[in-house]
Amino acid sequence: MDKDKIRQALIKMLGKEKVLSEELDLMYYSYDSSFLTKLEPVSPLAVVFPRSTEEVQNIASFAFENNIDIVPRGAGTGETGGCIALKGGIVLDLSTWDEIVEIDAPNMQVIVRPGVIHAQLNQELSKYNLFFPPDPGSSQMCTIGGMVANNASGLRAVKYGCTEQYILGLEVVLPNGEVITTGGVKARCIKNVSGLNLTKLMVGSEGVLGIVTRIRLRCWPKPKARGIAMAVFDNLDEAPAAVLDIYQAGILPSGIEILDSSAI
Repeated sequence: MDKDKIRQALIKMLGKEKVLSEELDLMYYSYDSSFLTKLEPVSPLAVVFPRSTEEVQNIASFAFENNIDIVPRGAGTGETGGCIALKGGIVLDLSTWDEIVEIDAPNMQVIVRPGVIHAQLNQELSKYNLFFPPDPGSSQMCTIGGMVANNASGLRAVKYGCTEQYILGLEVVLPNGEVITTGGVKARCIKNVSGLNLTKLMVGSEGVLGIVTRIRLRCWPKPKARGIAMAVFDNLDEAPAAVLDIYQAGILPSGIEILDSSAI
């Protein structure tokens, strides 16, 4: 199926405003934050902006029937080239699908669409004295869908863990267009052991196993206070030793980072 036929089929499916196919537009989707894709960018055949599960289903079914690769993409802040159409397929830009569906404060949960920005989510959760702990370091840009796809962690992982520990359920469109719900369809419980644990399978799968369209997250109460301490070492080897001393003293910081002249 040539590029023009693919473009026309997508426009018929989604409308012209949700499809990009001009070379200049596609160039912006030829790389992410990784060094390799900047050296060797690869443009997709087309870029689409679905805003509903049904639209994602239609795109997936069309691609499956015509043997066309599809690649989900969030904010493009990844460092591994995971959102690049290396074989010239269709990129699904989910960054504009940024709806916070529900904040369930009593159960300390929130339901979001994949394009919600990490910092914006925490800004909304703060109104309920809650927050979503994982922070990959690109909070102002990265999407929750991207964090799920890559099981993002960051500096806070040592205390709060990785993204997978906060994913209670997902809605996922499979490559053939079928939709599955993991973690219970209407459940709000923290623990769910009925059936296969497909949630854990999908988290970190980088869009290979399916396209995440709905995410149920666990939140935590915001800490009452926050502080920052800096220590200066004359000898680099003393820094990691100090980290061990901190943990052995029973102190669990939300993050520890080492900065030398090259890192700064």
